[in-house]
Amino acid sequence: MRYIRFVLLAALAMLLCACARNPLGMTDDEWQGLSSEQQMVAREKQAKLDIEQQKLDEERRARVAAAEAAKREEQHRNDLAAGMILEIVPQTPICLGGSRCGGIDSRVILPLKALASVDYIQFLADDNIGDKHDAVAHFYADDQFAERVDIKKIRQWHEVFIGKTARNIIIRPEGDDELRIYHIKIFGQKHDSGNEQFIIIRK
Repeated sequence: MRYIRFVLLAALAMLLCACARNPLGMTDDEWQGLSSEQQMVAREKQAKLDIEQQKLDEERRARVAAAEAAKREEQHRNDLAAGMILEIVPQTPICLGGSRCGGIDSRVILPLKALASVDYIQFLADDNIGDKHDAVAHFYADDQFAERVDIKKIRQWHEVFIGKTARNIIIRPEGDDELRIYHIKIFGQKHDSGNEQFIIIRK
């Protein structure tokens, strides 16, 4: 019985694929009923339709990309107005902790390029890596402990209060679970200047 069902499903799938291959959505019977000249005309019509659909798809993708870019630009302006002094979007996620990402001694150093009064940090992160999902991140302003943050399994924005003056923000994992950071925004006020963007240390 299962074999018969499999054969029927396979035959139906082949029939659907065959129909899909014919121009203008024609069935095999409809296609075979056309003369060679009619088949050529149908192919030309299908080619024109394919080109038009491709143009429509490209225009739609361009509109979506433009809308997303405008949304990002608006968000950036809003963040600057709210006091953002540094934004970091690494090309690949910053992975810390656990056996996959340097263990408990791994850390990321975020040079502020200035002595700054840091109010708070927003960061996009997840704990969706490995078998354990109880990652915790410790935040430091230079060598001053600021706050401990539980990292959610699903990627989402987290916020941490700093309330200290520092030249560097340091993030270290707690325990042996990995965490990944995708986007960091630091809010506060700068007092002088520097150069580095970020430094990852793994031992």
